Amino acid sequence: TQSNLFKGVFSQTVMDQMQEKMQDFTDDDGNILSVMPDTIIIPNNAKLKRAVFAAVGSELDPNTNNNAMNFQMGLWNVLIWPYLPKLLNDQEYFMMADSDFLQTYMCLPFVDRVPLQVDSHIDENTWNTVFQGNARYGAGFNNWRGIAICGTGLSDGTALA
Repeated sequence: TQSNLFKGVFSQTVMDQMQEKMQDFTDDDGNILSVMPDTIIIPNNAKLKRAVFAAVGSELDPNTNNNAMNFQMGLWNVLIWPYLPKLLNDQEYFMMADSDFLQTYMCLPFVDRVPLQVDSHIDENTWNTVFQGNARYGAGFNNWRGIAICGTGLSDGTALA
């Protein structure tokens, strides 16, 4: 059994474990996939931003006297997405994704069936400009293995320590 839902508070340890779990994702026949997470997606949350950039932006571990090498430095693109809710079930969360896997396997497809067409006219009663638009599109999920989410507010996630 595998899942892309994980429970845990963001830390380097949790990030390492989530990365490992994603790299162990298998296809429907049990073959290991080439999932290599390279992107961390977070909401616009100041505390979480500080924690993420501290985890991936320092060459050494600033929290210890021995300053062990931080192998996570330089591996990540960090996306701060302001349209995401700041909390899920009143708890912080983050997402990890493999951008190549998402594109190659069309995991999150957006199909623009009819491109946006915009027109305008003047309302004769009010002299206001009225804009009208029309588009047809489809968006959804095709393969869950390209992205994972972790937070303590996820009730059915696999626990990470």
